[in-house]
Amino acid sequence: MKVQGAAILQLRRFILIAMLLALVGGCASRGGRINLESTANHRYFVQAFNQAYITDSGSGEYDIVLVETPGELPPLRRKNRPLQPMPLAPLRQLMHVHVYWHALSGIKSNPAAVNASIDWYILGAGGGGDLVLYEGAGFVLVEGSGERLNVDIKDGELRTKLMRGNILDPLGHARFYGAATARMNDARVKDTLAQMREQIRQEEPQAGTTQP
Repeated sequence: MKVQGAAILQLRRFILIAMLLALVGGCASRGGRINLESTANHRYFVQAFNQAYITDSGSGEYDIVLVETPGELPPLRRKNRPLQPMPLAPLRQLMHVHVYWHALSGIKSNPAAVNASIDWYILGAGGGGDLVLYEGAGFVLVEGSGERLNVDIKDGELRTKLMRGNILDPLGHARFYGAATARMNDARVKDTLAQMREQIRQEEPQAGTTQP
């Protein structure tokens, strides 16, 4: 019975991740969306992110975070009053894209010219320590000016780097593309990356606990 119970728990964890990686596309979020194909089972997935932020080093390098935080609403702006900052809600998904050099506008695709590293963190619901980390690289364009910039992931590749807890990996190795409209916000990028690291540290199983 214990074996059967563990199998049911693992199945539920897999279903949760499959729901996060929706098999059918929906409306694009205000942050961004990626489209993936698993090379292991040739299944297609779509993942939307409800927030996107970017910071520019000024030398052609960018840090971009795509965030999925269920239930978080944007801060309200009262009439004739400045926008009030809002505390960061717990993160469930974070994709961090670091662009090493700025590709020229108008390039359609250039698989040989990989210019970005990509990390994608997916935390299980409920703070139980479940985690999947994908790492990879891609060819990324950043265009526009002003407060919002357009991010276009032309060709990306991800592979499972770390799995922790009762969570199953629906992707394994995957190729993907996507796009986002990211708000320029240096502090939010820095704080979001620090928050994800802190959440992973806090949810890490304590020494002496048994992992499946």
